[in-house]
Amino acid sequence: MVHGQKSDLVTLQHLKSKKTLNFPANTRLSKNCDSRKFLCELPVVEAGKPIYPVVLYHVYIYTGDLEQADTDSAVYLCIYGKRGDSGLRLLHKTGMPVTFQRRRVNVFEVEAVSLGKLQKVLLRCEADTKSHYWYCDKVVVREASTNSEYVFNCERWLPFMSQGIIQSEIELYPQEFKKNQHLKMQEANEGDWNITVVTGDFETAGTTATVSLYAYGENKASGPIILGSGKHQLFNPSSKDTFKINLRDLGQLYKIRIGHDNTGNDPSWYLEEVRLERVVPLSDEEICLPIECWLAEDKDDGDTWKEVAIRNPAKELLPLLEYEVHVYTGAELGAETDSKVYINLIGTRGDAGKRKLHRSKNNNVKFRRGQMDIFCIKAVSLGDLEKVLISHDGAGPGNGWFLDKIVIKHKEGEEAREVVFPCNRWLDECQDDGKTERELTANEDSSSVKAFLKAQRWRVQVKTDGDSPEPQECKRTLVIYGSKGKSDELLLSPQTPGYVCFLPRATDEFTVETGDLGDIYKLRVSCDDVPGFEGWHLKSFCLEELHTKQVLNFDCNCWLREDKELVKEFPAVTKDQKTLPVYKYVVSVHTGDRWGAETFANVYITLYGKRGDTGVRKLHKSLTKGRKFQRNKVDSFLVEAVSLSHLQKVVIGHDGEGYGAGMYLKMVTVKESQDSDKEWVFPLWNWLDTHLGLCDTVCEVVTTGRRLTLSPKLPEINMKPSGLWIMDITGSDLSNEEDPICLSFIFYGNLSCKKFPLQVTGKATQIKDELADIGSIYKVQVTGPHSELKQPWHLDFLHMKHTGTKEEMYLAFDCWFNPTEEKCVELPALYADQEPLPVVEYAIHLHTGDLKKADATGEVYLCIQGEKSYSGKRWLNSKKSLITLARGQVDIFKIKSVYLGKLNQVLVGFKSLKKDEWFLEKIVIEEDFYPFSAHVFVHNDWINKRSKKDFVEVAIPLKETSVTSLVKNFDMKSRGQWQIWVHCTQVPEDVPDIQVVAFGRKGKSPAQKVQNLSDDPFLLTVGDIGDITKLSFMLSGPPLRRGIKLHKLRLKDLDTKQELGFHTEAPCLFGEDGSETVTELAAVWPDKPPLREVLYSISVHTGTLPAAGTDANVFITVFGEQGDSSKRQLRHSNFERGQVSISEVRAVDLGQLSKVLVEHHNEGYGAGWYLDQIVIHESGKTDDQYVFLCQQWLDSGVGDAQMKRTLKLLGKVGNGMLTGKIYGTWDVLVTTSDISSNSMNPKMSLTVCGEKGTYTSVIFPKGSLKKEQIYETSIELSKKFNTIIKVRLEIEEAGEGETWHCCEVKLQHRESKNVLEFPFCHNFADEEGGRVTELPVLTAGSPFPAVKRYVLYITTGQEPGSGTDADVYVMLQGPLGDTGRRKLIRKGDDNFTKGKVDVFQVEAVDVGILQRMVVEKGKGSDWFLENIIVKESSSSGTETLFMAHRWLKDRRNGKISASVALNATGQYYLQTIIC
Repeated sequence: MVHGQKSDLVTLQHLKSKKTLNFPANTRLSKNCDSRKFLCELPVVEAGKPIYPVVLYHVYIYTGDLEQADTDSAVYLCIYGKRGDSGLRLLHKTGMPVTFQRRRVNVFEVEAVSLGKLQKVLLRCEADTKSHYWYCDKVVVREASTNSEYVFNCERWLPFMSQGIIQSEIELYPQEFKKNQHLKMQEANEGDWNITVVTGDFETAGTTATVSLYAYGENKASGPIILGSGKHQLFNPSSKDTFKINLRDLGQLYKIRIGHDNTGNDPSWYLEEVRLERVVPLSDEEICLPIECWLAEDKDDGDTWKEVAIRNPAKELLPLLEYEVHVYTGAELGAETDSKVYINLIGTRGDAGKRKLHRSKNNNVKFRRGQMDIFCIKAVSLGDLEKVLISHDGAGPGNGWFLDKIVIKHKEGEEAREVVFPCNRWLDECQDDGKTERELTANEDSSSVKAFLKAQRWRVQVKTDGDSPEPQECKRTLVIYGSKGKSDELLLSPQTPGYVCFLPRATDEFTVETGDLGDIYKLRVSCDDVPGFEGWHLKSFCLEELHTKQVLNFDCNCWLREDKELVKEFPAVTKDQKTLPVYKYVVSVHTGDRWGAETFANVYITLYGKRGDTGVRKLHKSLTKGRKFQRNKVDSFLVEAVSLSHLQKVVIGHDGEGYGAGMYLKMVTVKESQDSDKEWVFPLWNWLDTHLGLCDTVCEVVTTGRRLTLSPKLPEINMKPSGLWIMDITGSDLSNEEDPICLSFIFYGNLSCKKFPLQVTGKATQIKDELADIGSIYKVQVTGPHSELKQPWHLDFLHMKHTGTKEEMYLAFDCWFNPTEEKCVELPALYADQEPLPVVEYAIHLHTGDLKKADATGEVYLCIQGEKSYSGKRWLNSKKSLITLARGQVDIFKIKSVYLGKLNQVLVGFKSLKKDEWFLEKIVIEEDFYPFSAHVFVHNDWINKRSKKDFVEVAIPLKETSVTSLVKNFDMKSRGQWQIWVHCTQVPEDVPDIQVVAFGRKGKSPAQKVQNLSDDPFLLTVGDIGDITKLSFMLSGPPLRRGIKLHKLRLKDLDTKQELGFHTEAPCLFGEDGSETVTELAAVWPDKPPLREVLYSISVHTGTLPAAGTDANVFITVFGEQGDSSKRQLRHSNFERGQVSISEVRAVDLGQLSKVLVEHHNEGYGAGWYLDQIVIHESGKTDDQYVFLCQQWLDSGVGDAQMKRTLKLLGKVGNGMLTGKIYGTWDVLVTTSDISSNSMNPKMSLTVCGEKGTYTSVIFPKGSLKKEQIYETSIELSKKFNTIIKVRLEIEEAGEGETWHCCEVKLQHRESKNVLEFPFCHNFADEEGGRVTELPVLTAGSPFPAVKRYVLYITTGQEPGSGTDADVYVMLQGPLGDTGRRKLIRKGDDNFTKGKVDVFQVEAVDVGILQRMVVEKGKGSDWFLENIIVKESSSSGTETLFMAHRWLKDRRNGKISASVALNATGQYYLQTIIC
C-alpha cells in the first residue's frame, strides 16, 4: 500500500467456495497523520453491521520506583482476549518511541476489534545494553465502552535472565478483573484474609512453579488454595505477593502448608516468610511465619513443601516433627519400580499432604526389589497416625510396584513411636486390581501402635563359611524373637555403598534397631528366592545389645539354598533359660474335591503358636508324588522351625491373581514331626480365589484342635466297648473369692446327646463318663455361664480320651465367657479317619408380619435341624432381657454351629410375659459357607394365640432352598489375550507344527501355532469369543508314531488375570498311539463341571448310483451348539457304493448337533463320490441319532463340481414307529437357545402336519419365549391324524427388529408317551429364509424325507400396469403334502414390476413331484402374473413350469385378496457334466 493512502474497502474471497467477506475501511494509514493510525483492524460487516465492534483500549504502563528503572528503548504490547489478539503494537506517540520514566505512568490507546474478556498481555522491551534495561511495575488495560479494567502485575526488569538466556519479552496474566472499581474496593466477605508471600532477595530465589497453600483449623482444613504461578511473574526475587483468600468456617488456625508443583524451567524457590492478616473481621494483628528455606528437590532436604504451626493463645504451639518413613519393597519378581512415589500421612490432627518420596537416606537407587528405603517428612504433629495414602505415577506394563509395608517412626517429646502399615499388594495397572494408589491402615495388632517402645540397638556379626560360593544379588533378612515380641524383618545390607558382604570366610557386621523384645529366644534368617541362587553357607550369628552389652551366639553351620531351605531358625542358647527344640513340622495341605480346585500358583503358609510364628514359608517340595495342589490330593511339606508350643492358627495364601488361579482348600493339618501320632487340624472348606468364596487369596484359619493320626475304626467304638471317656477341661484360673462358673457341656452322638451341667472352680476340671448311649460323638457344645460372673473367663481346651479304645481328641475352644452374655459355642469331633465338619455361621432373618398387633415382646429361641445334625436351642434374646419383634420388620441374628447339612426344619419357641401374640411370616436362614445357600421356612400364622403354655413351640418345615456360588465381577474387561503354558514330554524331534484353537460361548479363535511344549508361556490371542469352553490341538502333518505325554495345560488372561485349567480323560495329545490328528480338552472353571468328552459314532451312507464309491480320504467337521469338532479324517479306508462306513471321533461334547461339513480332495472325473446321508450318535447309545441328508455328488466333474458340502441337520431319529393312537393331546415343550436377542420374540405358530393335508396349529404369544427357558403348551390332534409327517414353525406376526432363536421343539403324547423331537436350531426373523422352517418326522428303518430348497422364478407380464406393490404368497403342493402358505419377502422396491423376473426361495420338507401351486396377492394394486418356474436345488435338477397369464385383482372393493391355483404344465430334468 502506498504510504499515506486512504483505504475505503477490503474484500476477501475464498478461491474454492467463492465466499466473499467485506471490510469497509474508510481510513488512512500514515505515520504522520494520527498516533493510532500506524495500523488498523477492520471487523467483518454483514447486513451493513459489524459482527464485533471496534473497541478503544486505554493502556496504562507503570514504571517502577527503582534506580535506573527508566528506559527509552522501544516497548511493544500485544493484548490477548477470548476472540484473539491485537497484534504486537509499538507503544509510541505520533510514531516516535516514548521514554518510560521512573515512578511515572504512560498512557496509550490501542484500537482493535473487540477481543472479549482479556486473558493476558505480552510485554516486550528491546534494550540493547544493560543501562537501557527497564523495570516495569504493572500494566493496566481499561476498556472505555464497558468500564472494565484489567491489572497485569509485572514487578520485573526487562529484559531478564532465565536459565542463562536473556529474555526480552514476558507474558503477564490479570490479577484482578474490575467492573466497578469503587464498589470492588468496598467488597469484603467474612473469613477473608490477606496472605503475603515474601520471596528471598537474591537473584535465583524466584520460582517458575505453581504455588499452593493449605490452611488447617480446629473445625476443618481448607483444601488446596492455588496462589499463582511463577510464569505469570509472581514469586520473583525480593517480591512480596499479596493475595486475598477466604478461610471461613475453618475455626482457629493451627497450621499452614505451602509448596509448589515443581513445574517450569526453574522451580526451585527460596521462601523467606508468609504473613497472614485477617480482613473480616478486621484485625490489627499480623501473623508472621518465618520459613527461610529452600522448597526444592535439588536443595536442602529435597522437599517442595513446608509446614508451619500457628500459635493459639489458649493452647501450646504444636511441634514440627520429623517422620522417618521406612518403605519396604516386596521380594516378588518385578517388585521394583522407577516411578515417582508419593505419600500422605494421616493422623488424628490432619494430614501431611501429598509428598514425593524423592531422596532415599540409605540407598542411591530407590524402591529396588527386597529393599527398604528411608525417607524423612517434616510436618506439624499429626497426632496418632491412622492411615497412609501411597501412590505412584507409573502407567502401563512394567511400571508397577509391589509394596510389602510401610513403617513410620518418630519422636514427640521423650516418647518414641513406631507404626506399621501392612500392604503386601501390587500397585500396578496390569496386576492385582489395577490400582496404583492404596490406603493403608495401621496394624492394630502391632505392639508398636499400642505402646511407645523403648528402642534397642544390636550389633550383628555374621560369619560365612569358606566353601560358600561368591555372593550373588540376594536379599538376606533377619528376624529376632523375644518374650515381649519380635523385630521387623531386618535387612542385612552393607552400610557402605559398593561394599560386598557374605564373601567366603568373611565376618560381616551390621547395626540394627528394634523395639524392646525382652528375653531373646530365637532368630530367623532367610534368603530371597531368586533364580540361579547358588546358596549361602552360614557359619554363625552373634548378637550384641549395645546398651546392656548382652551377647547371644548362634552356631548355625547350615546351607540356605533352594534345594534345601531358604529359611532357617535357631534357638537362643543361654544359661538362664532352656534351649528350645527345633522341629520339622509336617504341614499337609488338603485340596478339595471340586472342579477347578487345583492351583499352579505358589502357596505360602505361616504357622502361629503360643510361642511366636514361623514367618511366611513357601510350600516348595511336596513329600507326596505328583504335581502339587491337585484336586482331591493331600500334599505334605516340611517346615523347620523352633518349637511354637501349642499351635493356634495358620495363615495360608497363594500368589495366583485371577478367577480360577486359586484353590479350593479343604483343610490344613500340622504335626510336629513325621513320627508324631497327633496332628493339629485347621479346617476351611472354602475357595482361596479372587472371585469365589472368600474372594481373597489369603486366609487365616484357626485350629479346631488336635487329633490322632491313627485310631481304631468307628464301628469298634459303636459296639459299646468297655471303658470311660475322660474329659479334661482347661481354662483361665479363678481366684479363691470367686464363685464357680456354671457351664453346660453337651455331647452330640449319632444316636442321641448327653448334657453335663458343670461348676468350674479352677484352671482344670475333669469329667468321667461312658457316653455309651449316644453313639459316635460328632460334636461338643458348651453353653453358659448360667450363673453370675464377676470377670470374664476363658475356656482353653477340652481333652477327651477313651480308656478302652484309646481314641483321643483335643478340642481348642479358645473363647471367652463374659458376665453380661450367655454364649453357645461348639466344635466338631476330631477323628483320624474322618474329615472334620466345618463350623458355619448361619444368618437368621425373622420376618414379622405386617398385620395389626403382629408385633410382640418376649423370649425367643430357635433350633435348626439339618440332615447331619441340629443346632440345639439357641436363645435370640440376651441374658435377663427380652426381645421386641416389630410389625413388618426383619430382625437378623447370627449363630455358629458345626455344619448341619441340608436344612429341613426349624423349631421356634416363644414366651411373652404380657401374653403377646406374634405373627411370624417366615424365617430365612443364610449359610456363610460356600456355595452360599438360603433356606426359606414359611409360617404365615400366629404364635402364642390363645395358648395356655408358658413356651409355645412350633415346627416349621423347609419351603425352598436357593444355592448360589457368586462370582465377583471383574475389574477389567478382557481383550482376549491369554498366556498359555503347555508342558509335554515324549515329544518327537521331527514333530510337525501343532496348531491350537480356542472355543468359547460366542465363537472360536483363529488357529495359532503352538510355540513350545516345554512349559514356557507364549501369547494366545482369542478375541471376543466369550467364556472359553475348550482348546483344540491340531497336527499339521501326518499322524505320529506315538502320542505326546501332556502334563500341564494352563491359560491366564493378561487383563483380568483369570486362570483356566483343562480336563481330559486321555493324558496324551493325539492319542496314546499317535494315530489321531486332533485332541480336544475341556476348560475347567472353578466349581463348574467341564464339558464331558464324547465318542461320536459317524455312519456314512454312500449312495447306490453307478460309480458312487470313492477311495479318497474323507474329512468331516461336526458342528453343534457348543462349537465344532475341528476337521477330522474318517479312519474308514474306503467308501463303497451302497455301503455304510462307520468311524469314531472323540471330541468335547458339542451339545445339540446342527450341521456337518464333509469333503474330500480327489480331483478329476470318476474320482468323485455320491454321498447319500450321514448319521451321528454317541457311541453306546441308540437314541439321539442325528441325520444329515446329502443325496448329491462330491465330484469336480459332476453337477455343481463341489467336493465340499455343508449338510444341515435333518432331525433326530426315533427309536421306532409311533405306537398307539396319534389323536388326542400332545404336550409341547419349546426350548429357546442361549443366543441373546435385544427384543421380545415375534408371535409364532407351530403346525403339526399329517397325511392328506390334515394339520393343526398352536400359537406362541409374542414375548412368551424367553432366553434359555422352556415354554410349555399343548396341541389337540383330531381323529383325522393317522400319523405325523412333519412340523412347521413360522412367524405369524413380527414387529420391527423382533427375532427368536429356537433350539428344539419336543412333542409328547399324554397317554401313549410317544415322543417326537425336532432340533430346529433356527433364528426366526422377518426376512427371506427366516420366517418359516420345517422338519420331518424321522423313523428308524424308513427312508428319510429330505428338506428341499425350491427356487421360484416369477415372471410379471408386459401389459401396462402389470406390476403390483402388494404382498405375494405361494403354496407348493405334491403327493407328499404341501409347503403351507409362504410370504415372499421383497428385496427392494422393484419386485413384481412390469416384465421383470423375480427369484425367491422356499425351503420345505419334500412334497414329492410338484403338481399344483396356489398364488395369492395381498391387498394392493392389481398384478398380471405371466408364469412361475420352480427349480429343485438337488442333483435331479428338476424344473417345473406353472403357466398363469392372468390378472390377480382384489374383489369386493379390495376387502378380499386375489388368489389363483396353478397346475404344473411341464417338468424338465437337467444334468450338467463338466469336462
